[in-house]
Amino acid sequence: MGKALSVQLRERAVAAYRVGGRTQAEVAQLFQIGEASLRRWLRRERETGDMAPIVDFRRGPARKMGAEHMACLEEILATNSDATNDELVELLAERTGLTVSASSISRAIARLGWTRKKSHLSPPRPSPPASKHSARSGRHGERP
Repeated sequence: MGKALSVQLRERAVAAYRVGGRTQAEVAQLFQIGEASLRRWLRRERETGDMAPIVDFRRGPARKMGAEHMACLEEILATNSDATNDELVELLAERTGLTVSASSISRAIARLGWTRKKSHLSPPRPSPPASKHSARSGRHGERP
């Protein structure tokens, strides 16, 4: 979705249509707007008396973690840097009473600018199998 068009443009387009003499299609072409937009603006003005854009364009629900929760999380991270996200959820709930998901903790950590490293206790990566014909298995040019 693009950026909302200005209220001034909306008012000029609606006024140009109200003066008469032009169709909605002609007014839309004159102001380089969509006909459907002009129809919506006319309907909104008729129903509410206002043509201002609707401001409620949030993405998803509001965050549960406010500034005080973020500060508390940062204190927890400073003292428990090896804690898993699930453990951080529990610690934050104990201190603040706020229960959030591990995903929310992960996003909050990123907003704080902290990076999470894998623990040194994670299992080592398996090494690739050794080749039958190793370069050290004999003298140069010989096959075992």
